[in-house]
Amino acid sequence: MTADQITAVATVAVAVATAALVLVTAFLALAAVRQIPLVKAQLDAITRQIEDSARAEAAVQARHREFLQDQHERQRSIETLRACVSFGIDPVLSGCMRRMWQASAQGTQYKRDGTVDLHDVFTVANYLDGIAIGVLQGLFSDEIAKDHLGVFVRRFVEVILPTLSDLDGYEALVAVHIRWFPRVPNVTYTAKP
Repeated sequence: MTADQITAVATVAVAVATAALVLVTAFLALAAVRQIPLVKAQLDAITRQIEDSARAEAAVQARHREFLQDQHERQRSIETLRACVSFGIDPVLSGCMRRMWQASAQGTQYKRDGTVDLHDVFTVANYLDGIAIGVLQGLFSDEIAKDHLGVFVRRFVEVILPTLSDLDGYEALVAVHIRWFPRVPNVTYTAKP
């Protein structure tokens, strides 16, 4: 075989290989085109799975937030109950209330004549004001505190506080009184400058 024949045979072989490559490429392209709907379906399925997982995770997170919120509310209620119950069982507060009751003719006369010990009044006022601050800041349950201490707050703000004009700094107590007893003529109380 001559060099021209070898070149011709090689050229034919290259042409056949190129034609085969074109056919294989065309076949693969046709197969790929036929696979597009299958790949799209798989991608859609994966997308749905991701979306479902995200929704499920969001639902779990929402339940977790709800659980934490419920726990917070329970704890808030427990702390409110503890503070309210302490008002009745704390020996210092009980003593103050008893002495105030006795010195005021069983709660009928609160006068600035020295019969009611100001230390006792300040002690009770500070405690009730602390509860009021907790209520206003959302640390204590408004409803529970009112149920337990409403009568004391009402009596203190409406009867005792106006007779003792030098009690400054109990704005929270007055604000809670106004919130709890809106129909009652509100006490006009202003702190001294």
